[in-house]
Amino acid sequence: MCLFFCYASLAQSNSDSFRTYYRNIYGSYCDSSQAYSYTKLPKELSEFSGDIKEYYISNNAIKRSIPHIKGKKDGTALEFYSNGQKKSSIPYVNDTKQGAYTKWHNDQNSSILEKGSYIADSVWMVEEAYNRSGKQILTDGNGLLEHYYDSGVVRSLSFFKDKLLDGKHESFFDDGNLSLLGQYRSGKKIGNWVGYYKSGTKYYQEKYDETGNLIDGKSWRNGKERSYKKLETPAYPEYSMNHFRTHLASYCGRKYPLKAKREQIQGTVFINFYIDKKGKPQNIKVLKGIGGGCDEVGMKAIKSYGKWIPAFRRGQPVKQQFSVPIVFKINK
Repeated sequence: MCLFFCYASLAQSNSDSFRTYYRNIYGSYCDSSQAYSYTKLPKELSEFSGDIKEYYISNNAIKRSIPHIKGKKDGTALEFYSNGQKKSSIPYVNDTKQGAYTKWHNDQNSSILEKGSYIADSVWMVEEAYNRSGKQILTDGNGLLEHYYDSGVVRSLSFFKDKLLDGKHESFFDDGNLSLLGQYRSGKKIGNWVGYYKSGTKYYQEKYDETGNLIDGKSWRNGKERSYKKLETPAYPEYSMNHFRTHLASYCGRKYPLKAKREQIQGTVFINFYIDKKGKPQNIKVLKGIGGGCDEVGMKAIKSYGKWIPAFRRGQPVKQQFSVPIVFKINK
């Protein structure tokens, strides 16, 4: 008998008990060649309690330390600049940002950059903020908020009203070129938003209604224009996820290795694979095996399945990684 479960993952490389995730300077997941920082997460994250740390690639200094309880962020997360100075202190409750936070400038006096409170991960209220010269530029929740890269280059400029994002918003690449331009009202995106590639060409254009919901968008890559109604859609099997589950369970059950049966080998095989931009499974690898031929059968089961619909981000196909635990159990 073979049981199957599936969950998506962004892991980039792996060891026996940890997955390593890489991020670029903008905070997006990437491969190791573009990495600005990395994090090692326990494979059994749901059972993990303790601090999970992110490190700078350049000097292996701690970038961020987040306490976890049973796999969920819980406690005060601390972030640091690459020189070791404290960058931010943000509280988590049951995996969600919640409560008062503080951010600091990267200067000799560790002067205050920003103070406010989180209501949820993407909903926060700013009470006061200061620029790099120490001048207060946001008072009682009203004014301009400036964020910077560690190098000192301006990362974003955002206007606030009554502690919420309200007005023009601009984001910039680390070379100072514009990366994003749009408008907020009462903390929600409204109207037209435009994103740019680092080269200066347009990456996407989106329209939001008065309540902050996406109406539609267009994106451009390699001269091709694509339209979309959702920012992201995950990869999924052409027929259905249930069909994929049934296929794996049936295949592994029929192909259960004789050696594994003779030696009473049972357990869970963890397999990673990518669904590429064309909807094909690639880089199928065993994360954790049980031997007896079960590992090979699990990989062949995934490879033998038909086409997938690739993941899309802003209308453009992107590869997505999956982790699949397959349970091998001998019927009595």
